[in-house]
Amino acid sequence: MTGISAAIFLRGSLGLAVNLIGTACYVAVTLILYELFKPVNKSLSLLAARAT
Repeated sequence: MTGISAAIFLRGSLGLAVNLIGTACYVAVTLILYELFKPVNKSLSLLAARAT
């Protein structure tokens, strides 16, 4: 959603910065959830992280 709004409303380097921040947050949340669920089932947690 962040990337879409950046592409529509913001042009140039500001839009690129917003898109990069959104992507970085998405990656961070994916890694946090992987680490959180790894003790429960490592292979399923890895599969879920790779699917996102």
